[in-house]
Amino acid sequence: MRPDIRQVAAEAGVSTATVSRVLTGRGPASAEATRRVTAAAVRLGYSPSASASSLRTDRSMIIGVLVPNLANPVVLPFLRGVEHVAQLHGYAVIVADAQRSPEIERRQLDRLSAQRIDALVVAGQPRDPDHVRRLAESGLPVADAEHFTAQATAMATSLIAVVDQVCDHLARFGHRHLAYLAQGRVAQGISGARWTLIESAAAARGITAQRILVGAPADPDRPDGPGMASLLDGLVRSPDGPTVLWSASHALAPHLLEGLAIADIAIPGECSFLTFGDSPWAPAYRPAISVVTNDLGAVGRAMTEDLLHRLGLLESVSTVSFDTDRYVARASVGPVASS
Repeated sequence: MRPDIRQVAAEAGVSTATVSRVLTGRGPASAEATRRVTAAAVRLGYSPSASASSLRTDRSMIIGVLVPNLANPVVLPFLRGVEHVAQLHGYAVIVADAQRSPEIERRQLDRLSAQRIDALVVAGQPRDPDHVRRLAESGLPVADAEHFTAQATAMATSLIAVVDQVCDHLARFGHRHLAYLAQGRVAQGISGARWTLIESAAAARGITAQRILVGAPADPDRPDGPGMASLLDGLVRSPDGPTVLWSASHALAPHLLEGLAIADIAIPGECSFLTFGDSPWAPAYRPAISVVTNDLGAVGRAMTEDLLHRLGLLESVSTVSFDTDRYVARASVGPVASS
């Protein structure tokens, strides 16, 4: 039989009224009571009726999550982090895939609004930040790069240190020219911020850096293999061409690697390679791919806790360290080949 609120109260050693306050967010509850009730509900497999909670609190008990591209494998740990916290507090999650398109993103955000979501989590940089900003100004709690400033600052500090570490590694291997390859608006958003850090850190170590847009504008998520091979062949094998390619995202990396394979460019013999983002295929690839990665699950959990705190469902949020960016040096980065 499905457990009821009385069983949760008995398991947690509190009153049914306290259970109700914790699970519905109506009325005060101490941090200890919240912890005990939440843990008891998870152990018993109890979840409040979404429709009943909505009637009592005028909430939908739904959190919307906007992701830039579900094809990018690094999105999955972030979503798991959001789901973990949401489920602990009786929330359902609706995921909207923007598919790297401003038009699709706007339609997806309108769809989430129609679902009367209680809050919105934005993964990465939105294509139409003004649309997200209008939702926040309308009163919808939003967690994104703009509305999550303290953590974003900590994450930026961590990224600066890691980019410095990567450029130190490249300089020790004799690299003096790198190319940063990206899709879309490299001058904006996360990719643009990364480029600014890379350009500065590289210059400080005597490395020339250039940024290059790849992929067809009409369909940037499906760069043409032969076309990519031709571009990379001309780039890497030109006089004074880059000796290291740095992919702006883990979604782009397979397309670049395909182009390098078609062009028969040896990694790292002719050109070293690394990317932002990690997933199980990166260490399994041959050579194993060097990556800059961080704990996106922790980011997703923290952003969701922040929203629940602003909704009055949590008295406090967990202290999460955002100093989680790491450079994982693997075989795809090596010394510059002797001429």
